[in-house]
Amino acid sequence: MSLLISKDSNGRIISSQKRGYHFENLIMKIAQREEFDVTEPFKIKGEQIDGAIKYDGEHYLLEGKWNDAATASIDMYHFAHKVEGKMYGRGLFISVNGFSIDSVKSLVSGKSIKTILIDGTDLMYVTEGRITFCDLLDNKIKAAQTAGYIYFDALMQESKVL
Repeated sequence: MSLLISKDSNGRIISSQKRGYHFENLIMKIAQREEFDVTEPFKIKGEQIDGAIKYDGEHYLLEGKWNDAATASIDMYHFAHKVEGKMYGRGLFISVNGFSIDSVKSLVSGKSIKTILIDGTDLMYVTEGRITFCDLLDNKIKAAQTAGYIYFDALMQESKVL
């Protein structure tokens, strides 16, 4: 909750950069709670990677964004480029305020799908115990592999982009 109101438990303002780091930490804790193999944030050849998880025998790069608005195309393209440059690259892009519809459409239009999109609502489902992170990923990956949906509501079983 402190991330949402931009203040810590002492009432001090948390910068957006610090909120981003706290958000990345929250994502890693959720993955660790479900006993995923987790790789902490790292840098390689000028790239900052927010971390990685091993899920169902596959490694996924993580990108966590705490923006005040829906994530735009440029951030998604940068991450897609990082994923593309890895052997059998796969990624999970997690944005607390979701993704713009145009960005999602342009990310998949005529391209191979290697990134799954997760938003704050998805994480809320997990933290409230409505779905496990493992089941969330299962549902999202199935939607991407069978229907081409990279932005999918794991509880409602529908695409978040029309």
